[in-house]
Amino acid sequence: MLKDRRDRVLLNVDAAQKNGETIYPNVKNWLRKVDDMIISELNKVKGLEDEAKNKCFIGLCPNFKAFYQLSKKAEEDAGAVDELLQQGGFDKISYRDVPQPIVVVPPKDFEDFNSRKLVFNKIMEAVKDPNVNIIGVHGMPGVGKTTLVKEVVRQVKEDKLIDSVVMAVVTYTPDVQKIQDQIADMVGLKFQEQSMSGRASRLCQRLKKDSCCFR
Repeated sequence: MLKDRRDRVLLNVDAAQKNGETIYPNVKNWLRKVDDMIISELNKVKGLEDEAKNKCFIGLCPNFKAFYQLSKKAEEDAGAVDELLQQGGFDKISYRDVPQPIVVVPPKDFEDFNSRKLVFNKIMEAVKDPNVNIIGVHGMPGVGKTTLVKEVVRQVKEDKLIDSVVMAVVTYTPDVQKIQDQIADMVGLKFQEQSMSGRASRLCQRLKKDSCCFR
């Protein structure tokens, strides 16, 4: 029964991982305990069983000591197996991680980035300043604003200055609902509200749960 339960959980674990989900730590711990029980403890029982079947006194009587040890060991393992069976009735075994923004900067942009190193350093100083809540990067189209911001994102993630980063594309004629959807996806939020104002309120509440202030 324990092996069957483990095999079912392993099938669910495999399916969840293929779907890009993360397995809960308690599920991993349970699987380790089950493997220990099946591989280690049951092997000990098998050894005692073999010993109990051997004869003593030149084959004239069974090994009563080994039978007694086998009985005690089986009793102990039966309780442990039953406990593992109960613990293995998981309602959920996995969860979906909040997706992280993909920051890819072509080599050409890295070369051009050197000319904007001074601006980059000023932005990083502002990011580290606890009194700064909003940082604006502005300029004509094509001057490398997006490349600059991507490098800032890469740096703050590398230095672990900010727990999470969300990126959304804002065009000259912004699609507010699309922007809301992009941010919501990055923080793992599912909207139930239909209006943009209702979705904005829900999104604001979600962001405030991560930190007392956000940028």
